[in-house]
Amino acid sequence: MSCGWAIQHDNDLKHTARISETLEKISTNLEGQSKCITEVEQRVSDIEDYMAGLETRLAETEKKVKQMADVMDDLENHCRRDNIRVLNLEEGTEGKNPIHCIKIDRAHRSLGTRGARPQPVIIALHNSRDKPRILAATRAKPNLEYEGRRIFIHQDLSSAVRERRRAFNVCKALIDKRIRFNMRYPAVLSINLNGTEHRFQTRSEAEDFLKTLE
Repeated sequence: MSCGWAIQHDNDLKHTARISETLEKISTNLEGQSKCITEVEQRVSDIEDYMAGLETRLAETEKKVKQMADVMDDLENHCRRDNIRVLNLEEGTEGKNPIHCIKIDRAHRSLGTRGARPQPVIIALHNSRDKPRILAATRAKPNLEYEGRRIFIHQDLSSAVRERRRAFNVCKALIDKRIRFNMRYPAVLSINLNGTEHRFQTRSEAEDFLKTLE
């Protein structure tokens, strides 16, 4: 009886030892995995910090690029300050040498694909004082025609500024309401209503104002 108990006890000890050994291996494995997870978490944290730094630098770069684009656009418009843009003038009307049409420094068709509408004629005036006189005369006679075609004369501006002005898209509504308006440089809509001037930087601002008049 005592011999059998001793054998059983010995087997239990061996079994317990194996369990203890297995648990120790599991514990060691878990420690290794925990260390690996900690390293991965640290790497992820480092990557997140790096990405946050990249996002900050990207935002700063985009800001600088926009500032440079604004400066370039302003310089371009400064170079165009003595220019006027004639729209809807029949192709070839100005002849081979458009300088002979008006006393100017230079004139040319704007670049672009020829389509249904004639390309605008860009005219660089010799005397800067002529530009406001021409534009004032155009406003005094809005239905200006040449050889049966209605033409339009505007200040020559960069494509970026022209796009910003087109974005307002409320001119027809203002005309229908017989409200006086004009565009101030670079793209500020000015509305004169009952002797009071209202200025708008965006189309949504202008539309909200028009809704108050309904």
